[in-house]
Amino acid sequence: MSVSIYPVSLSGIQETIFDSKGDIIAATAADTVSRLAVGANNTVLMADSSQATGLKWAASGGMTLLNSGSTALSSTSTTFNITVTGYTYLQIFMNNVYATTDNVINMRINGDTGSNYALCGITSGVSDNKLTSQTSYRITAGTGTSNQVTNNANASIQIFDPNSTSQMAISHQAMCGPSGDMRFNAANGNYDCSAAVTSILFLHGSGSFSSGDVYIYGVK
Repeated sequence: MSVSIYPVSLSGIQETIFDSKGDIIAATAADTVSRLAVGANNTVLMADSSQATGLKWAASGGMTLLNSGSTALSSTSTTFNITVTGYTYLQIFMNNVYATTDNVINMRINGDTGSNYALCGITSGVSDNKLTSQTSYRITAGTGTSNQVTNNANASIQIFDPNSTSQMAISHQAMCGPSGDMRFNAANGNYDCSAAVTSILFLHGSGSFSSGDVYIYGVK
């Protein structure tokens, strides 16, 4: 018995569609495919209907440390210069801060000393702590004067819409324990601004920072 083999026409996606490591296949229409070139390092794949493949590579939406050059607090005040373009809010962490005297820690944006800050919250059990037309935004109710876990001030601060030129919302939670007197405060407030954030200053109420760090992250 003789067997004959006839060529059969096959269709499919050919391997020659790929040009580089990381290239992927994406549909451009029904039953139609195309190569999407690999993206840049640290980018992620996102849907975008304006693109031919409906996909694009874009920067990750994670947090980026903006004051990587320096995080340390020192002297009576410390200013951190940052760039906020492209970020929807700032997440700030204040870590293990103590100072020469027990007093509050305040924050100023762009060095603004005008009466443009307001906040309302609770401090050490006080049900209503309202401060309006302030020349700075109060972060802590005090600071310890030695490096101990029960003394050090710590805080989490959020500044929303840092590119605004009219008003920014601020929210924070903080604790400190000078001389073992544990104090907690939390508040929401506003800053009446005229420009996007370019710097953030932390100011001690009456003394100097002995130690501590501030980490300012931009979030997209």
